[in-house]
Amino acid sequence: MYLSGFFKSGQSYRLTLKADLQDRWGQSLGQDYTITFKASNSLPTLNIPIQNTYGTLYYALPGDTGLPAYATNLTLLNIRRARMTLVDVLRAVERTPSFETLPLEENWQVELNLPQNASQGIEIPLKADGSGLETGLYAFRISSPQFTETYQTTNLLMVVSPVHLTIKENQQEVMVWAVNALNRRPVSGREITVYQAGSGLELGKAQTDEQGVARISLNESNLYRTLVVTLGKEGDPDFSLATTEWNAGISPYNFGISSVYDQSDIKIYGYTDRPIYQPGQTVYYRYVFRQWDDARYPPAGLKGDHCKGFWGLLPRRGDTFTGNPKTDPLALWHGARKGAVTTRCSNRLIFHPDRGAARFGH
Repeated sequence: MYLSGFFKSGQSYRLTLKADLQDRWGQSLGQDYTITFKASNSLPTLNIPIQNTYGTLYYALPGDTGLPAYATNLTLLNIRRARMTLVDVLRAVERTPSFETLPLEENWQVELNLPQNASQGIEIPLKADGSGLETGLYAFRISSPQFTETYQTTNLLMVVSPVHLTIKENQQEVMVWAVNALNRRPVSGREITVYQAGSGLELGKAQTDEQGVARISLNESNLYRTLVVTLGKEGDPDFSLATTEWNAGISPYNFGISSVYDQSDIKIYGYTDRPIYQPGQTVYYRYVFRQWDDARYPPAGLKGDHCKGFWGLLPRRGDTFTGNPKTDPLALWHGARKGAVTTRCSNRLIFHPDRGAARFGH
């Protein structure tokens, strides 16, 4: 017999099986059977909600004094804080550094008086005296003698700055929006620098405009790398830093929006006059050719690109037709044919409608 359920930690329970309890063959137990057991205590744990964003680096404002957390069956926290440099952060985004290699600023303990077997909200102080941190880059290590596993020790890297940076990256550029989080005003006239995490390679610089926006062109496209963006220089009172890892809760899928990370140079959209056809019916189609260019979609500017259409799933001799959208000032290609259509432009597969077409892309 297996007994499962939800039991309160530390609570004792008594289970009685009655004498008339029968098995599936009709045989009764014959006499009462009683067992007493006690649910084990909850494991000592420390949960810091900000870690659930799956990032390496976290953001706080100057003057913030504590880090919200939840603790269970803990009586003591050991906290160590060290200073970091920009170089440390660039390396740490892809590989967490050994805490022992960083210059230690402060080491202190926090005693906790918590009810047993209950998760309680606490504030982990960021300084021993309970005051706030100054602008800068920090590393924290939080441990407890009650932890039963080494992985329970928490390592945090933190950016403390009055300026919050929001990053948008596409294949051609990085856009950064700098806002003073204390007065909610854009930060203008400040230098923004973009680095590649890990290697520390500087990818470009730009100044923020009156709206706090800076655009930095990229020489090569690699949307799968992590970027680190800084405002100003280390030691500045408004120095700030952010990474493209900071995307928890703002990714396209969080809003039910589909996304594609590898965009081609040209987008081709098409439609037919109906969603479905009978065999032998005429298909009236239209294609529109545009550059992608960060969703601005200017004319494609095709130079000698001829498009070829195939009737059926595979091209066969005698089943093709050609078109040249660059001869149309609106980059349109339209006509009428019978059968299913597969389209290629400059030997690249563009589109095949199973039942007519609603939209398609390069």
